[in-house]
Amino acid sequence: MKIMPILFLLLIVSCSTKPVSYGERRNSFKTPEWVNNSEAICSKQQICAVGSGSGYMNASSTARAEIGKIFETEVKSNQYVSTNSEGEEYFDSTLEEISEEILQGVIIKESYEDSKDGTIFALAALDKRMTAKLIRKKINELDEKISALYIEGTRASLNKILKIFKVRNKLNQRFHIVQGHFLKSKITTSQILEKKRVKAKNNILVKYSL
Repeated sequence: MKIMPILFLLLIVSCSTKPVSYGERRNSFKTPEWVNNSEAICSKQQICAVGSGSGYMNASSTARAEIGKIFETEVKSNQYVSTNSEGEEYFDSTLEEISEEILQGVIIKESYEDSKDGTIFALAALDKRMTAKLIRKKINELDEKISALYIEGTRASLNKILKIFKVRNKLNQRFHIVQGHFLKSKITTSQILEKKRVKAKNNILVKYSL
């Protein structure tokens, strides 16, 4: 006899509860603050950027590209003048490779679909600590190359160091973005230029002595 009241209660609840569709759920929320302010829900240890597009993949790619702009992913060769085309190729290819590796750490933190026109917004985030760790590793590798070439001390080696320094300086700027300070180099460009000057002077003396 107690079954009937329970069934009656369930019937009332089921009739009064209206299923919520995706569209209604989407329309019930206001535009997230992060759509217009990428830092709204980002922690201090993240770099964030917003992208938009006609679909999720498009919006995500745009958001990642915005992160890339912060780190100057696309490096124009005419910003740095190398002694030859080989130097330019080394600079561009090395920096492009590292930039792609950095962007692999980007995650899509949030996404939102505008109920008015269906535009998708994506919030991309990059962890500063992980990025700093990666950049530090790359800079250390370059510093090892610079030290070895400096010890070698030939004119060709010193010229190559100057090319490597261009990549190092760019990476150091990116490190500064995520950590707020620069990584000092044990060998400076002043030392390299001085060593080149001394070698050039010695070569002149040798020629005159001959």
